[in-house]
Amino acid sequence: MLLDLLYPRRCPVCFEIISPRDNVRGNCCKACYSHIRFIHSPTCFRCGCELSDKQQEYCEECIKSKRNFKTGIALLDYSDTITAKLMWKFKYQHGVEYADFLAKEILLRYGSLMKSWQLSCVIPVPIHRSKQKERGYNQAEVLAQKIAKGLGLFCDSKALVRVKKTIAQKELSRQERFENLQQAFWANPRVKEYKRVLLVDDIFTTGSTAYVCTKALKQQGVQEVFLANACIGRTQDSLQDEEE
Repeated sequence: MLLDLLYPRRCPVCFEIISPRDNVRGNCCKACYSHIRFIHSPTCFRCGCELSDKQQEYCEECIKSKRNFKTGIALLDYSDTITAKLMWKFKYQHGVEYADFLAKEILLRYGSLMKSWQLSCVIPVPIHRSKQKERGYNQAEVLAQKIAKGLGLFCDSKALVRVKKTIAQKELSRQERFENLQQAFWANPRVKEYKRVLLVDDIFTTGSTAYVCTKALKQQGVQEVFLANACIGRTQDSLQDEEE
């Protein structure tokens, strides 16, 4: 209680102090929560993006692109202004506290589903050591740790290592993004002990990162890879912020 007085919880969107009467699950002020663009069903059976047609099973991107992961979920629509602002703070402005909000909502909405996947562990998408030194943290790792705790699973932050510092993805086309990430990740041989893993990242756009991470994990013996992303987006704006 003393910590709450000294360091009161702030809304992850407007950053105002949340009063006990004006919060949603102790997570966000009511006004901001009502404007957050959450992903709703129907969703793509593969990547988890929102679909407009209930009869549709897969989004156009998953139909035409290489997909080696089993299936995935996403919490927020990255094309929304509020989401983009929240993620920018989480990723670039030392906003590690935003992981509480994101993890709680992911677990609330998808916890039962993720448990049904019978996962062995949770693995965050890594960033290059130089980037982590610059930021002081890996936002995907912070989020993965909280999701793992909620699921009662081990978070293996050393399962994947980013061994190649690549060109910023926002400067590249879709095909160039895919080629840029080839050989960028190394999977620890010990992951062969895991049958099914949950790969956690902050933003899913083209799926290039998920593909190469899944490939590295499967090459070392992982059978199935599932995804959990804080947000997903396919607009031109969303393509500006994939992978570092």
